[in-house]
Amino acid sequence: MSVQAIPGTNAEYVVEKQLAVGGMGKVFLGRIQDVYNKNLGISKNQKVILKEPLSSPDDQFQKKLEQEKNLLSILNHPLIPKFIDYFFYNGNYLLVLEYIDGLTLDRYIKKRYKSNNELNETEFHKIANDLFDALIYLHSKKILHRDLKPGNVMFSEKTKHTYLIDFGLAAKKESDEVLFSEGGTELWAPPEQVDQSLRPDQRITTIQSDIFSLGLVFYFCLTGVLPPKKKSIPVDVSKYRKNISPAIIASIKKATEPNPDKRFLNVLHFKTELNGHAYKIPDTPFLVFFNEILPIKKDVVIFGRSKDHSDVVLETIKDAKFISRQHFKIEKIVINGKPYYAITDLDSTNFTRVFHPELKKWVFANRFILQNNDVIGIGRGTPPRLQFVYYEPTGMMKS
Repeated sequence: MSVQAIPGTNAEYVVEKQLAVGGMGKVFLGRIQDVYNKNLGISKNQKVILKEPLSSPDDQFQKKLEQEKNLLSILNHPLIPKFIDYFFYNGNYLLVLEYIDGLTLDRYIKKRYKSNNELNETEFHKIANDLFDALIYLHSKKILHRDLKPGNVMFSEKTKHTYLIDFGLAAKKESDEVLFSEGGTELWAPPEQVDQSLRPDQRITTIQSDIFSLGLVFYFCLTGVLPPKKKSIPVDVSKYRKNISPAIIASIKKATEPNPDKRFLNVLHFKTELNGHAYKIPDTPFLVFFNEILPIKKDVVIFGRSKDHSDVVLETIKDAKFISRQHFKIEKIVINGKPYYAITDLDSTNFTRVFHPELKKWVFANRFILQNNDVIGIGRGTPPRLQFVYYEPTGMMKS
């Protein structure tokens, strides 16, 4: 890329050097030479990151860059780089982001272990809690990162904070096309994201996928050892560090379970248990949607988008208009003296379905008896546009 001044939409930039070349594009260090948009809080001579996609026959890398721009432009968190600009220049699009002064976590941890200076628990908790907070925020926006690894995390020795970067594979959960797995870095990705031997219905990316990768990042932080290529069993920090607290060892094991159903419900659940506290799980059946836990507290609970017509309002979902005022109900029924919960669509416009584990397909919800870890979907497409996971408290799980 030329070192001459590059006029953008919000500022004028100068490239200082190339930092990296990845599978989808190039990354440059630059600085702001002149500010056009005074409302962004940017300043002259401020360092920035410029990302340029590699050329491809179908412009897939440019589309990925645009997708990253669309996501970052709606995010505002101190541990996620801020979006600054996106514009067309010299035959290609450029994405400009806030510069984080530091090392990738990959380089920082290797540097520490090379000098026999392993992280103590206080240092680890600081890194872990920063990543927890960034990911909880990301999931609150219904966005999956899908490429969590030490190379996509920055550690600043200046601020002592850890930052989540590189959203090239991130995607919003509401979109039909993002539900199935899409690449990722094989060493750090969960089985459902990279294992080609799995059935298509098993290769769905969820918040548990991000939790798995985060667990591997923590394993690397505490041991300095890369995770095993085979993901048939959870990783065990205690093989390399005998002095680590049981809560940390157990929570990292749980996060890296090969089966997504055995991992944490959400990132807050992971954070709570890693920090040695008990996570309050409802004593009634409940649905999970990203950070939200929706308890089923009555014998009949109606879910929808209307406060006047529903017991549980699905209003935190951005595009709630495709959810009917009364979309579905979950009701308690008793069969042979045992309690069960059944789901029924309430003549919704965009349907309610459940993934049938034996038929391996989505079926219409008409008094469908739910079992622990069943997936409920809303939307006409396949897979459905929105998906919830049904959980039962341990005491009522049936064989």
